[in-house]
Amino acid sequence: MSEKFLTLLYKAFENPSLQEKLNEADTAEKFVKVADEYGYQLTPDELGAGLGKMHSIFGTVVMSMMDKLTGGAAPPNGKAAAPSVEVSEKNIDLVKRLFSRGEAFDSEGFITFFTDTPVYQFGNFDVCLDKASIKQSADNFFSRISAVYHEIKAMWEEGDAVFVEMDVTYWRKDGSVISLPCFDIFRVEGDKFSELRIFMDVNPVFNPNIPVPNSASVFTASQGKKLMPPGTMKRHFAEHPEGKERVAKGFVPKWAIDGPKWPIESPATVTIDPASNVATVIVVFSIEPSEQQPLLDRIMKYGGGQVKHQPGFLSSSLHRSIDGKRVLNYTQWRSRQDYEAFMRNSQGTSPIERFGHIPDIHIYELVEQTVAPKS
Repeated sequence: MSEKFLTLLYKAFENPSLQEKLNEADTAEKFVKVADEYGYQLTPDELGAGLGKMHSIFGTVVMSMMDKLTGGAAPPNGKAAAPSVEVSEKNIDLVKRLFSRGEAFDSEGFITFFTDTPVYQFGNFDVCLDKASIKQSADNFFSRISAVYHEIKAMWEEGDAVFVEMDVTYWRKDGSVISLPCFDIFRVEGDKFSELRIFMDVNPVFNPNIPVPNSASVFTASQGKKLMPPGTMKRHFAEHPEGKERVAKGFVPKWAIDGPKWPIESPATVTIDPASNVATVIVVFSIEPSEQQPLLDRIMKYGGGQVKHQPGFLSSSLHRSIDGKRVLNYTQWRSRQDYEAFMRNSQGTSPIERFGHIPDIHIYELVEQTVAPKS
C-alpha cells in the first residue's frame, strides 16, 4: 500500500471536509481528483491497490460489525450478500446500444462506450486495458465472421454490476451458423462501462468440428431478473431512435446484409391476412398419445436451434391435439422460394432421423377468410 494513500486516509480522519468529499466520490476518477485538490497525487492503480489491500485486511471485520449494528444475522461466510435488483432502463438501453455497435461491426463506435481506463476480457483472449486494444480485438474478431446477433434472455444488476444472460448467434464465412450460450458482466460508471467480461467458449465459431448440442443453452429465471422478449436487438434497430438513426447513416447490422439477411423491421407477428404474400406451411404428425410430448420437445429444439435462423423464416406456431394423437406446426415464410431453399439445404437429415416420425407437409394459400362482425 503506497505511503501517499495511507497519508491521505490519515488526513481524512482529521479533516471532515476531506472526508465528505472523498465519500461523495463515486468513481475512481473523482476520488483521484479530490485527492489531487488536497495535494495528494494518486494514480488509479495506486488507489485500486490501496483499496484492495484495505478490503482484504478489514473487509470481513467491517461487514460483520455493520451487520451487528443493523441487527441482522451474519451470513455463514461472514460476507454480506448484495441484494439482486432489477436492472434499470438506463442500463438496459446502454447494453443494447453497445451490442448494436457489435452487430454493425462498428468497432470505432463500440469503444466510445468505455471509460478511459477500461478492462475488457473476451473469453480466453488477452485482456484489453485501453480503448485502442479493444478496437483491435473487435476488428480482428469481426474479420473472421460474417454476422453476429445477440438474443438477450435476461438482465439484472447488483450495485454497479450489470449481468446479461443470452445466446449469441454467429454466421461463419462459409455460410454455416452456430448459437452459443454467453454470460456478460458489465461494470457501469455513469454512462460508460469500466469493465466488460464475456464468459463463453467461442472456439466452435472457428472450428465447426467442435460439437455443440441443442441443450447447450439452458435458461432459468429467478427473482430480480428482468426477462427480455425474443428479438430485442431486431426491435432496437427498427424502433429505437438511435438505432434507426444509425441505420440511416449506414451502420446496418451485418445480419441484415449478410448471414441470414433479416429485414430491419419489428419481428413479424403470426397473422392470417388475405393481402399477405407469405408462404404458409402446415406440418401434421399422426402419433400415439404416449409419443406426443417427446415429439413436441424434439420439434421445439429443432425450431429454436436451427429453423429460426434460416433466411426468410417468419414464425412457427406449434399445436397439439387434446386427444394426444396429432401434433401440428403452422409456419410462415417470407416467400415460397425461401421455404423451398430451406428444404433443399436440410435434405441431409430425414424427418424420421430428426423427429422419429414422418410428417404430412404441404404449402397452403389462403382462399377465403371469414371474421365475426364488429359489435
